[in-house]
Amino acid sequence: LQGTVVGPDGAAIVNATVKIVNVERKTERQATTGEEGQYRFSALTPGAYEMTVSAQGFSTYRRENVEVQVGAPLQIRAVLSVASLS
Repeated sequence: LQGTVVGPDGAAIVNATVKIVNVERKTERQATTGEEGQYRFSALTPGAYEMTVSAQGFSTYRRENVEVQVGAPLQIRAVLSVASLS
Protein backbone atom coordinates (compact mmCIF):
# COMPACT_ATOMS: atom_id res chain seq x y z
CA LEU A 1 0.00 0.00 0.00
CA GLN A 2 1.45 3.32 -1.01
CA GLY A 3 0.39 6.73 -2.18
CA THR A 4 0.53 10.45 -1.60
CA VAL A 5 -1.11 12.97 0.69
CA VAL A 6 -2.05 16.34 -0.79
CA GLY A 7 -4.06 19.42 0.12
CA PRO A 8 -7.08 20.73 -1.80
CA ASP A 9 -4.72 22.61 -4.14
CA GLY A 10 -2.84 19.40 -5.02
CA ALA A 11 0.32 20.44 -3.13
CA ALA A 12 2.10 17.68 -1.21
CA ILE A 13 1.63 17.60 2.56
CA VAL A 14 4.91 16.80 4.32
CA ASN A 15 5.00 15.10 7.75
CA ALA A 16 1.38 13.93 7.65
CA THR A 17 0.66 10.88 9.80
CA VAL A 18 -0.83 7.93 7.92
CA LYS A 19 -2.28 5.12 10.08
CA ILE A 20 -3.72 1.84 8.93
CA VAL A 21 -5.51 -0.68 11.13
CA ASN A 22 -6.19 -4.28 10.14
CA VAL A 23 -9.91 -4.63 10.88
CA GLU A 24 -9.76 -8.34 11.77
CA ARG A 25 -6.53 -8.43 13.77
CA LYS A 26 -6.71 -4.88 15.19
CA THR A 27 -3.02 -4.37 14.38
CA GLU A 28 -1.93 -0.82 13.60
CA ARG A 29 0.92 0.56 11.51
CA GLN A 30 1.94 4.16 11.06
CA ALA A 31 3.99 6.12 8.54
CA THR A 32 4.95 9.76 8.04
CA THR A 33 4.84 11.37 4.61
CA GLY A 34 8.06 12.45 2.93
CA GLU A 35 9.05 15.59 1.03
CA GLU A 36 6.69 14.83 -1.86
CA GLY A 37 3.81 13.73 0.39
CA GLN A 38 4.57 10.07 -0.24
CA TYR A 39 4.01 7.16 2.15
CA ARG A 40 4.50 3.41 1.87
CA PHE A 41 3.54 0.31 3.85
CA SER A 42 5.18 -2.95 2.83
CA ALA A 43 4.62 -6.59 3.81
CA LEU A 44 1.02 -6.08 4.90
CA THR A 45 -1.14 -9.05 5.81
CA PRO A 46 -3.94 -9.40 3.23
CA GLY A 47 -7.33 -8.23 4.46
CA ALA A 48 -9.48 -5.19 5.16
CA TYR A 49 -7.93 -2.06 6.65
CA GLU A 50 -9.13 1.30 7.90
CA MET A 51 -6.94 4.24 6.99
CA THR A 52 -6.67 7.67 8.62
CA VAL A 53 -4.46 10.57 7.61
CA SER A 54 -3.87 13.60 9.81
CA ALA A 55 -1.79 16.74 9.45
CA GLN A 56 -1.69 20.01 11.34
CA GLY A 57 -4.12 22.56 9.89
CA PHE A 58 -6.11 19.94 7.94
CA SER A 59 -9.21 17.86 8.61
CA THR A 60 -8.60 14.15 9.22
CA TYR A 61 -9.03 11.93 6.15
CA ARG A 62 -10.71 8.57 6.78
CA ARG A 63 -11.19 5.63 4.47
CA GLU A 64 -12.74 2.31 5.40
CA ASN A 65 -12.69 -1.03 3.57
CA VAL A 66 -9.21 -0.66 2.10
CA GLU A 67 -8.73 -4.16 0.71
CA VAL A 68 -5.12 -5.40 0.60
CA GLN A 69 -4.54 -8.46 -1.58
CA VAL A 70 -1.46 -10.54 -2.37
CA GLY A 71 0.23 -9.43 -5.59
CA ALA A 72 -2.17 -6.53 -6.16
CA PRO A 73 -0.42 -3.17 -5.72
CA LEU A 74 -2.67 -0.58 -4.14
CA GLN A 75 -2.18 3.16 -4.40
CA ILE A 76 -4.26 5.72 -2.54
CA ARG A 77 -4.07 9.49 -3.01
CA ALA A 78 -5.49 11.14 0.11
CA VAL A 79 -6.77 14.69 -0.42
CA LEU A 80 -7.06 16.59 2.87
CA SER A 81 -9.30 19.60 3.29
CA VAL A 82 -8.31 22.65 5.30
CA ALA A 83 -9.60 22.48 8.88
CA SER A 84 -12.33 24.95 9.83
CA LEU A 85 -11.42 27.64 12.33
CA SER A 86 -14.57 27.21 14.45
